[in-house]
Amino acid sequence: MAIDVRQAVVLGCVVGYIALIFIIGGFGKWVRLKEKTLTDYFRPSKFAPFWAIWFAMGANMHTAFAIPGSMGFYYLHGVGFTVHFIWTVGTALIFMYLVGPRMHLLSAKYGHVTLSEMIGDFYKSKWLAAFVALFVSAANIAYFTANIIGPATLLSFGTGGLLPFDIAVWIIVIIVIGYTLPFGFRGVFYTDILQGAVMLLATWGSAIFMLSMFNWNTWALFSKAYEVAPKHLTLPGGAGWFTPQMWFSWAFFAITIHWGIQPRNYQYYQLAKSAEDVRKNALWIPIYLSAIYVPVVILGLATKVLMPTPPATGAWTGPDAAFPTVMAQYAPALLWGVLIAGSMAAGQSTLDSDLVAHSGMLVNDVYKALLKREASQAHYLAVGRIVVLILGILAGYISIYAAKLPIVTILVGMSGTFVMTLLPAVLGAILPMGKFRITKWGAFLGIVAGAIVGLVTTFPTMLGLPRWLLNPYGYHSALWTFLATWIVAILVSLVTPPPPQDSIERFHAFLDRELKALYPPAKAKA
Repeated sequence: MAIDVRQAVVLGCVVGYIALIFIIGGFGKWVRLKEKTLTDYFRPSKFAPFWAIWFAMGANMHTAFAIPGSMGFYYLHGVGFTVHFIWTVGTALIFMYLVGPRMHLLSAKYGHVTLSEMIGDFYKSKWLAAFVALFVSAANIAYFTANIIGPATLLSFGTGGLLPFDIAVWIIVIIVIGYTLPFGFRGVFYTDILQGAVMLLATWGSAIFMLSMFNWNTWALFSKAYEVAPKHLTLPGGAGWFTPQMWFSWAFFAITIHWGIQPRNYQYYQLAKSAEDVRKNALWIPIYLSAIYVPVVILGLATKVLMPTPPATGAWTGPDAAFPTVMAQYAPALLWGVLIAGSMAAGQSTLDSDLVAHSGMLVNDVYKALLKREASQAHYLAVGRIVVLILGILAGYISIYAAKLPIVTILVGMSGTFVMTLLPAVLGAILPMGKFRITKWGAFLGIVAGAIVGLVTTFPTMLGLPRWLLNPYGYHSALWTFLATWIVAILVSLVTPPPPQDSIERFHAFLDRELKALYPPAKAKA
């Protein structure tokens, strides 16, 4: 197949982006492991400056949904998608501000490598830690695939089919494994800084170009969008999905909570030099998280004006294909190439940290804790790398055959909701609740009950249940999952033995002392 100039430019941008990734994350001396240990591989701690964590963590929190999924969401629903401010701001100011400094302090004190290890340590239960590791990894494997399918689809489409989808999938997987396998979370951290910059360049560059097509006049753009699709400028939006009930319940319960306690973010909390840096990052990171989605309103609505009906034939169809189709037709080749690289950055910057965080849980809290307890650090490090490789290959394989595996659709839709069920276990460990304590059995059965309710209220007909169970009363299934998780966790905790007093002292009393020293209460006025 002959390569035209546009394809050559796109491939040049992609190759240049990949080269930078490996220069930073594959060969740079700063990614070398300081010690050949499991801890250094999965959780290098207290070395990163605030500004770098701000950039890298912002990139890590944005999935392939940022590019091109969010453009397709605006294209389909309209301004109702401004609901994203609930999670881009709320996650940081509520959950990251609350849990981040506490997790940082506990990890620095007791050497926790993973989120599941911290949970198991507080509840004095290795089986609970192993259950959390297995449960979250199983729930998130399809989440990994979403961060492969998105950029692989755009990469294949953007090269005019020069790179078939299957090949594009393995390109994404090989790139990520290439820099995560040798250096673990150090490689993830430094490459995520670059990928965060590429994402910003791609989204803002595209928005500036799109706005130039409307003479730099946002009022003209919105006016034209109102003429073409008036429902897009109102609630519940073009598809009628953003009702008041759904607007809040989906954004807060399905996304905001799990973003704050995802295992990959736990690893990032440990990179900061101090708990104060973690808290400061929580105050500043909404700027980055929101900055990706601010230009998207221009991209989505401008696409709706330029292409009122989504592509129905061709290599890529449906609402998600509209924005790439418009950009492929109108955008300069260089910008089109940067956008494709930005899509790869959006997917890879989450996939890489997920691979390392979840392999860390499986090796540290299942293999090391339960299966082979007395091996050397070199052995555990080798197994950790093997698990990274296995998870990456598994995610790539599922990505290619996702259409043949309906269960993937279920898990992609449920991954955030499943992670949210960990909240009672997490808060029970790091947050004093007066005389009431979340117990080991309360945490465990809360997760189980929440997962069951989440499946029932998301896919009732697939489970042979009445359709009215789908998002009951118009509220997203995540709300019902949240309520079930907490109700069961609280009721079971009332009738089961509380956590050991030693755990209360080591966790709650320790955090109370440390946080009071860091943030002394204001002196009472005389």
